[in-house]
Amino acid sequence: MNHKKLNKSNSHRLKALRLEHNYTQQKVAEMLSVAQSTYSNYESSDLNISTDLWFKFASIYTVSVDYMMGLTNDPRRYLTSDGLSIAEND
Repeated sequence: MNHKKLNKSNSHRLKALRLEHNYTQQKVAEMLSVAQSTYSNYESSDLNISTDLWFKFASIYTVSVDYMMGLTNDPRRYLTSDGLSIAEND
């Protein structure tokens, strides 16, 4: 399974999204079925994150996996060729 270690920028984004949604570390840990201490280690860049977990984070926060991983600054999901998300086209 592919794993990507968070750099400080990614971990900052992970924490910022959690706070934007008014979630505690415990709440997100429960959503992921992991211990709060494990989640805390994700936020502090101490643990690698599996591909499956990146998708779970993206689903929880309704953003793209690319955004979660710091590959883009555009959080929208499912972009089309015209740059609009599917939701915007509906």
